[in-house]
Amino acid sequence: SSSTPRTSGALSVPAAALAHRNSFTSTTSCDALPPPPDRPKGDVSVCARLRPGPRHEMCIFAETANCVRLRSGSATGSRGPRPEDIYWCDHAFGPDAPQDQVYNEAVAPICASVLEGYNGAVIAYGQTGSGKTFTIIGDSQNRGIIPRAVTSMFDTLQHRKHWAVEVCVLEIYNERARDLLATTPGVTQVDIHEVMGPGGDGVPSFHCPEATHREVRNPEEALTALFEGLRRRETARTDMNHNSSRSHLIFTLNITQSDDALKATLRGRLHLVDLAGCERLKRSMGGGCSDKTPRDRDMQRREAGAINKSLTQLALVIYRLTQPASVGLRHVPYRDSMLTRLLADSFGGSSKTCLIINCSPLIKDREETRCALEFGKRANLVKNVAEINIEMQQEPSDIVKALVAKELADLRREKEEMKTRLNEAIVDAMAQQRRRVEEVQELLQENQQLEKRLEDTSTSASTSRMDNQAEVFRLYEQNLLLRQWLEAAVEEAARAQNAKLALQKQLLALVQQGTKQDAENPTQLEEARSVLARPEEQPEGFEARSANLSPDSPSST
Repeated sequence: SSSTPRTSGALSVPAAALAHRNSFTSTTSCDALPPPPDRPKGDVSVCARLRPGPRHEMCIFAETANCVRLRSGSATGSRGPRPEDIYWCDHAFGPDAPQDQVYNEAVAPICASVLEGYNGAVIAYGQTGSGKTFTIIGDSQNRGIIPRAVTSMFDTLQHRKHWAVEVCVLEIYNERARDLLATTPGVTQVDIHEVMGPGGDGVPSFHCPEATHREVRNPEEALTALFEGLRRRETARTDMNHNSSRSHLIFTLNITQSDDALKATLRGRLHLVDLAGCERLKRSMGGGCSDKTPRDRDMQRREAGAINKSLTQLALVIYRLTQPASVGLRHVPYRDSMLTRLLADSFGGSSKTCLIINCSPLIKDREETRCALEFGKRANLVKNVAEINIEMQQEPSDIVKALVAKELADLRREKEEMKTRLNEAIVDAMAQQRRRVEEVQELLQENQQLEKRLEDTSTSASTSRMDNQAEVFRLYEQNLLLRQWLEAAVEEAARAQNAKLALQKQLLALVQQGTKQDAENPTQLEEARSVLARPEEQPEGFEARSANLSPDSPSST
């Protein structure tokens, strides 16, 4: 495998299902998280949930509330090491995330939409043993999505007048649909029929009229039906899970609300799906047996092959739905699998869908985890068109028509006002942009002027620096000459002093000869006295040389 960084497309969350929209994408990363890439967004919400595991054996971590990091490394059965990936999603739930957080953030908005007349679907996807059944159903201490959704929806319906709830529990085992609520003993298989919309175009709709739809009046009855179906569900012991689900479970809530005054019926449907684990045959082939009937290796091989076939068909449907419009006419193979028939509305149809990717954090499961995240990345690009399911039993009265017309007029007026405000905002933005362009141009001109002034100042400073250096050099030379002349003057003064001392000695000798010679040589004595009284003379040429050192004299230059 190549170590070249890989960047994939972004995914999104339904606009009406969740408050915020984030991208779900993968990109090779270093320690610092890059910003989510700006990619096209679909209408399927994708969440990643990590199963707990020993930290020293983990290869995937929840970095932020909407980002998981898949560490680089080699998994069991992989051909070589793979680079590190970062996956952005709508919600990232770490190993410590409780069940209520998963429900409140990912599922509760879809349940609220179902009560408003939309179709909804919550689907758990992942390899065997990654925690799908725990997420969807839970246990006695940690209720899963289905018990919480049932309780919440019944609590809301208690405040409404006319409503009815029906539940249906189906499983798809070896590409056969089974009714797990059938009253007949043994296995009851049912058919899934295709119903095309008016005109025969658009996404086909599939129904299972032969399945048991049990009416329930409270959460306890609905959950009783769920656990009755779970007891009939096919499970087996494999090398990857001691209680592995060998079929896809679809628990459906059909909610009907009516208004006698308007003679209208509002219908909402919620699919809660626990898919069987995607897996490789060489890892899932085990010699265990289920609680019902003994199973041999051929039976488990057929089960795993059927599971992988249905999941592959689902991936192919999603791939076809996410092809660009430039491809032209495309065929979406909904009919090729029982699973894709039942989930036709959930992917590409009229539904608000949430896909929960359950991930095993173990290094040995890295390749399966990566494939599951890549599946979610592609699924989040699917475009759905969710519509309210309302049926009118009779022609609306003139008053109702007038109210609807008034509401439509108000909506059109709000739309026009929004367009006007948008146009005004665009004009203001363009005016601000022009002003900013002008300010930038002025700043550029000012910057050019400052640069020119800086250049002139630099030139002037350089010239002054050179002149100063020349003047300093000239003064240095004068200083040297002055020092030389002063040394010469000092030497001449020393010689004159020595001459004076010699004369003084001579005069002293003359004085010592006594006064006897004074009478004989009075003239010579007077000359000696005049010499002693004469002031000390400066060395010859000293004044002339000092005058030459004057800065104002021409010779100094």
